[in-house]
Amino acid sequence: MKFDTSSGFWIDAQGAGFIKNEFNPTRPIYLSVSEKSWSGVHLQKAYTLTWPTALDPDLRRLLESVLKDRMRHMAPSALEKYRRVIDAMVRLRVDGRRLRSDDLLDGEIVRALWDTLPSDLRPHMRGLLPDLIAPQNPHAAYAMSLLLKDWKAKRRLNWRRSVLEWDPRDGSMTSAELEVLRVHLSPPASETPYEHFARLVVRLTLTTLRRPSQLISIEAGGLRRISTTVGTTTDLRIPTGKAQTGAQAPRLPIPVDLANDIDACRSRPEIVSSPVSDEVLLPFAIGSYDKRTRGGVAKRVIAPNASHAKAASQSWVKGQCIISPRTGKPLYINLRRIRHTGATHLAMQGYPLELIADILEHESTVSTRYYIDAVGAEFLPAFERVDSSLGGRFSMMRDAWFNGRVVDRKDAPNRPIIVPDTNAPAAVGACGKGGSCSVHPLFSCYSCEHFLAFRDANHQKVLDFVEAEYVRWRAVEASNSRSKAIKDFDRIAASVREIMSLIDGETVDGHR
Repeated sequence: MKFDTSSGFWIDAQGAGFIKNEFNPTRPIYLSVSEKSWSGVHLQKAYTLTWPTALDPDLRRLLESVLKDRMRHMAPSALEKYRRVIDAMVRLRVDGRRLRSDDLLDGEIVRALWDTLPSDLRPHMRGLLPDLIAPQNPHAAYAMSLLLKDWKAKRRLNWRRSVLEWDPRDGSMTSAELEVLRVHLSPPASETPYEHFARLVVRLTLTTLRRPSQLISIEAGGLRRISTTVGTTTDLRIPTGKAQTGAQAPRLPIPVDLANDIDACRSRPEIVSSPVSDEVLLPFAIGSYDKRTRGGVAKRVIAPNASHAKAASQSWVKGQCIISPRTGKPLYINLRRIRHTGATHLAMQGYPLELIADILEHESTVSTRYYIDAVGAEFLPAFERVDSSLGGRFSMMRDAWFNGRVVDRKDAPNRPIIVPDTNAPAAVGACGKGGSCSVHPLFSCYSCEHFLAFRDANHQKVLDFVEAEYVRWRAVEASNSRSKAIKDFDRIAASVREIMSLIDGETVDGHR
């Protein structure tokens, strides 16, 4: 296969075109390119982008040029997303005609297209559109990227609410629930290859907090043992996730007994004799087994996909009949809930926001902050009471609340932040952001990176005001134990206390 510089595709001996996809740099694949469609297989699933015949020819040429570059590094599953975006472009009518490439320069037309898209497709359009506009007008492409950045994708945030409210089904597990689950993760006296695979997926998710698509993609040689005079350590090379596409997979340490568990699974007769065991670390044995004797022969051994991992783990958990100490009912567990639990417990142990985001491989800390918030809303008062006796163990976590700076009043711009107390209003800081700001002028300021807290201000007055508002809200909130608004007061108070602590620290160190 040779690379054709004129077309930008790889060409085989029969003249067929391909895109070399290096989403996984250690194992690149080739996406088939034809006049009618682009397609590829990734993690045992086929994905296809079929080009609509009704698509404007100039717009298609632009799309092909942009997607040819994008699909070199994006997961092949993106083909399906882009197909749906392009179908929406074909359905959109502009003054009774089909969409043209120059229409993408019109903000109103782009907004009409945006509004027709489901929430899961809007982030793909947000990244695609500026690239389509750039060849026509680079300045317009930059302006469009800023415009799209302000539009909300309106993704479903049910999981975030579940995490914040410690939902007994979808939120994080409590420590007691987690310990009950751990008991069942130890290797039993006997189990089928299917059960062994499923249990390992659950155990690996809890240990590494990686997604199922990453775990089933670990290559056969991904497990490593290092022996020294001190002892033996083990680690796994796990492919990177969404935000690190195309990056080199790092090695993560795992317990030696977990490595032994993996080796025991790979040593099963039906697994070790399968060619699939030379490809992936966790082959998936499909077949019929005698549940009474845990015996039988697998009909087929395959390289699993993420759906196999999710379904097998769910089936395994259900079969264990684990009872939750919290609810007294069967414990509901899926792989996403295990990730939520691991992240929340990291926050409970005082890990800083950025480190938790790095462990979860989040592109930004926006989603990660929900785990910090969940801990803060439920446990922050207890943390504050014991923090001094623990030598500031949780200080890193508390730093996540206040992101601004403490300054002298004379050094701040003339954009004061006022405590809205009608009896005695007082300026406690200033806004360091250039331009307008649409958020609440006090409640959102104390956790804003642009907030400039006055060193000589009476921040206790803010704390008193917040606590008074807290009492007022509790009196009118129908379900205050589960209200996010109520929990917001806890976070605001934490930010104010953090500022007061910083100023007190300056006073002690500077003998003021």
